[in-house]
Amino acid sequence: MAGVLVRLPVGRLVETVLEQRVDFIAVDLASAPVDEIEFRRIAVAAHAAGVCVVAVVADSAVADRPLALGADTVVSSDTSDLAIIVDAAEANAAICRGASMVALDVEAAMSTSIATFVAARQTSGPATLVLLAGMLGDARLFDDVVARLPDGIHCQPARIDLDDSIDEMAATALASAPARFALVGHSLGGIVALAMWRREPHRVTRLALLNSSAREPSAAQRDAWNRLRVRTETGQFDAVVAEQAIVNLGPAATEEALVLRWSAMASKVGPDGFLRQLQAQAGRPDSTGMLHTIDVRCLVVSGAGDEVCPPSIQAELAAAVARAEHVEIPGAGHMTPLDRPAEVAAALTAWLLDD
Repeated sequence: MAGVLVRLPVGRLVETVLEQRVDFIAVDLASAPVDEIEFRRIAVAAHAAGVCVVAVVADSAVADRPLALGADTVVSSDTSDLAIIVDAAEANAAICRGASMVALDVEAAMSTSIATFVAARQTSGPATLVLLAGMLGDARLFDDVVARLPDGIHCQPARIDLDDSIDEMAATALASAPARFALVGHSLGGIVALAMWRREPHRVTRLALLNSSAREPSAAQRDAWNRLRVRTETGQFDAVVAEQAIVNLGPAATEEALVLRWSAMASKVGPDGFLRQLQAQAGRPDSTGMLHTIDVRCLVVSGAGDEVCPPSIQAELAAAVARAEHVEIPGAGHMTPLDRPAEVAAALTAWLLDD
């Protein structure tokens, strides 16, 4: 006979069990207080469905009360006649051992199934791809890339315009990310991605850095960012955005549609978000010394025409990571997800799916 083992209180689980046409319901009265009203309800529902009720007790000497409440039979918890299993695959083995009744422990089986499901979600490839846009960018930076990725990859953008330090940006992104995820960062987003790895490497399954750097800022960069800060604080943000569109897009700055898309993202970040990002950039740490700790598959993408973060910097980054591949895209500038989405998507697909 095949059945299930339940413990009081059962709630609506009994109706679900009875829908499966089991031979019996075994109610564990040995490890939990006896709720006579609940037990009687189970018995009435089971008998209406033509299912036997087995009371499992610690001592068979107390069999009279369960029988009076509607049990068809009472067995001791140490009997060999009843085999309690957690995995349905164990049923045949239990029968071979001589058990006349085999009951699946519903609660234990459910807990095992949930644990197995969670473990599979956390280890079987990149269930979620967390995306970090660069300075003055937002989720739209990756729209054309995401559209070209294989089905089944869930993409989740994270914001890096809410904090004024790299570590705080990393903490904010980690707070919104799932337990395990693959991570893509563009430019400043790549710098934040490295900080996320530094803080919680056990959560990152794969790492992709696009047009990014592990170096600390140079004196020239700090001076340039300071000038941008002053101009933004004095009401020149729109002019800064127009200029930065040309600087960041590089060879693609002649394409009006791309300039408009870049400017729209920058306007969404706004002057306050930009000032926070400038402060974070100026104080970003040198991550070159921790690159050897990256032990997951790593992809480094650069644009051959990137004047903001030249390919040599990405080559340096890739050379320091044991499992890194460097992909340089001919004709691309600093904004590879915008001006070369097909090439970026192809590189990310290979990085995601290859072992």
